[in-house]
This record gives sequence, structure tokens and C-alpha cells, in this order.
Amino acid sequence: MSTDTAAKYADELVARIEADVEAGHPFGISEGYGDTPEGEPLTALDYLTDGLLDAEVIRSLGGDYRGARLMVGAGGPNVWIDTRRGVLEVAWWSEPVTVQLPREFTDALDEAVEELSDLVAPTRLVPTETVCAFR
Repeated sequence: MSTDTAAKYADELVARIEADVEAGHPFGISEGYGDTPEGEPLTALDYLTDGLLDAEVIRSLGGDYRGARLMVGAGGPNVWIDTRRGVLEVAWWSEPVTVQLPREFTDALDEAVEELSDLVAPTRLVPTETVCAFR
């Protein structure tokens, strides 16, 4: 495939997300499977539960959450959502194509990932008190 194919696919995904955001349900409407009743708006957590293949959670050395890269498609094409930059990245046997996503969508995903990662990740990677080795 080519960069043009990846760009077209990325544009289609973003257009669908933008339409859902404008309609007031950024993550779509439930089709009745899972825990959300049919016709109800889906949440960021639903989106992560149904479509997340992998996640790279970014934290500072102090353990502060900074953002995430979320893999939501693999193989043809590879699709990542970067919550720090608010973009969709698509690669289909090509260089990655990056397209801006609506902030309402990425901010909600970011909050859900932070909440989930706080449950499983240490809150601090370095001590809160440091001792100066140089005197």
C-alpha cells in the first residue's frame, strides 16, 4: 500500500469521529452488544474495551501521567491514537500519516486511560524526597 492509501483511510476514520462528536456522542452509539444498551451513547471506556489492541502509557519519573499512544488497528493498516498530541497515526506499508482528531474525543480517551493506568501503575517511580549527593 502507499502513503495515499493510509491518508485516505485516516481521513475516513477522522471524518467518522468528527461526525460522532458533532452529533454529541464522540464514541458512537451502542448496537446492543456488551454492557451498554442498544441506542445508548458509548463512552471512552467502552471504546477502549472494544477496540484497544495495545497501549503505551507515558509517565514522568515522578509518576505523573502524561498521555498515551493507543493501538486501535493492526496489520492493514496499523492505527494509533496519540492522546498527548491529539492525533491519529495510520501506516499501511508506508510512512505514518498523521491527522488531527477532535480534542473532545482525545481528551475523553486520555482521562479514561489515566484512570485505568492509575489502577495498575505505581504512582511514583522516584522518591519524593531526594538527598543531594554534592555538598
